[in-house]
Amino acid sequence: MIHVASAAGDGFCLAYRLKRDGHPVTWWCKEPGGRDIGKRLVDLRASQGRAITIYDAVGMHADGVDFPRPPHIGGNKLENWETRRMLGTRTMTEHGIEVPVTREFHSVGDAIHFLRKTDGEFYFKPDGAHVPKSMTMKGTSEELLRFLTWAAPQLAKVPRFELQEPVDSGCEVDVAVWLNAEGPVAYEVCIEEKKFLHGDLGPATGCQANILWDVPMCDLVEQTIEPFVPTLVRAGYIGLASINVIITPTLDIYGLEFTMRLGFDSTQAAVALWDDTLGLQLEEFARGELVEFNRSNKAAMTVRLSTPPQPMEDSKDDKKHAGAPLPVDLLDIEGFLPDDVALDAQGLPVCATGSGFIGTLSTTGTSLDTMRETLTDRAKDSKIGDVMYRSDPVSRAEKALAFLRKHALAPDPFAIE
Repeated sequence: MIHVASAAGDGFCLAYRLKRDGHPVTWWCKEPGGRDIGKRLVDLRASQGRAITIYDAVGMHADGVDFPRPPHIGGNKLENWETRRMLGTRTMTEHGIEVPVTREFHSVGDAIHFLRKTDGEFYFKPDGAHVPKSMTMKGTSEELLRFLTWAAPQLAKVPRFELQEPVDSGCEVDVAVWLNAEGPVAYEVCIEEKKFLHGDLGPATGCQANILWDVPMCDLVEQTIEPFVPTLVRAGYIGLASINVIITPTLDIYGLEFTMRLGFDSTQAAVALWDDTLGLQLEEFARGELVEFNRSNKAAMTVRLSTPPQPMEDSKDDKKHAGAPLPVDLLDIEGFLPDDVALDAQGLPVCATGSGFIGTLSTTGTSLDTMRETLTDRAKDSKIGDVMYRSDPVSRAEKALAFLRKHALAPDPFAIE
């Protein structure tokens, strides 16, 4: 038995996949507004008895620490490497990872004061679990001064902010480790696109498309996530830990941020590499009985399907779309995993909360062109009203993969013509 405990619903894709595989699973969403996610699709209830508990988000570590406790995945205090950006930055430097020049501020006013005195270009990053992605901004000092003057009232309750200087990028990737009490079980690399529209236009979102594949111990792993493994093991960390890095043309590697949880949408890509033994492997992993995953040696690609009001986070229009009908055969689409979806009283798919996060499509393979065509064809045929998706999923993949290959940083399974 696996229980998926969610902060706001991001992990429903995993609960649904486990249920579809025939694995016993229960599902619970902590956010009251998300309690209808998965209704009539999986068993909605709190954890029962001896279930393995999987926490899908940061901010639930107290639940993990205090749970009276079968084994669990996630819910470790070191998730604060992600939730407190400057702590994550210091942790990187302490473990020998270079970071861009970064300054922390405790009010928007302090950041504005700094920008008035300093010319340059910066990434402005609010430090909070529920800050909309649209509040992260890159610009010159003058541009950010205008933006922050406008945004200050919306950021009044955010405790910390960063201004980070950009670095010259040859390649940006995420490198992750799955580890339990026995140590690392698997490593994976993810190339992600966050921009909403074709050609990297539009606002940044949590994720719009990605590719992900398993890697062995290699130079990329050794220079990014591996230095943190001893610290994570000592802390009893069980789950997935990832570092997002920029690699410059001169092969300097800069750490940007941690992800100390299931990814969005890297989780959907990762589970596509498993067959129907996913649940059994996760249970054995949580108990420390598994030393290596049995997964496909192909790569997985995902593309997100959404409807309005996405990508506008926290939109007041959300509730208007709750209960809106979705195609009757939505759950039959190959490679589809639902997010904000439920079944109505007649057993037909509907939008659960109205956020517009309908779900993802995934496929596996060794050819980027074939994988893209597969996903976009399925998206076109989905019959979802007002459906939105990237028609060029992971368009930067060829360039990033060529960089990794040229410098022998990590192997990959792709056959690129």
